Amino acid sequence: MAADAQGSLFGEGRMAPSARTSLPDLQAIRERLGRLLETLRASETMPLSDRDVRMWRTVVPNMTRWLPDDEANAIRTEFAHEMERLGPGARSLTACAKADRVDLSPADTGAPSRPVAAINKKGTAGR
Repeated sequence: MAADAQGSLFGEGRMAPSARTSLPDLQAIRERLGRLLETLRASETMPLSDRDVRMWRTVVPNMTRWLPDDEANAIRTEFAHEMERLGPGARSLTACAKADRVDLSPADTGAPSRPVAAINKKGTAGR
């Protein structure tokens, strides 16, 4: 077999970037963050486990980057205020184990209540 018989592994020239681009649904971002903030506002003690607090402290700033600057800043400020008010260490591990269900699933889908840790996972709960 001649060396020329095998084609280039990557095709001719440079690999073209994917033409498919997707943008997040801004309304879905607003609704999910709104449900999170509503849950935090309505709580007198931290409703999230320590793990979920760490997750949301990463997710909220990343999700808000897609929103207009004024709206993003307002959400981040309110989230920071609620985190400070509730204190991330306010719940013991025992309390987290007993009450780790907070439903922040999309209201219009009829999705069942899922553990907060699974909030960004579609499909089965409790993974």
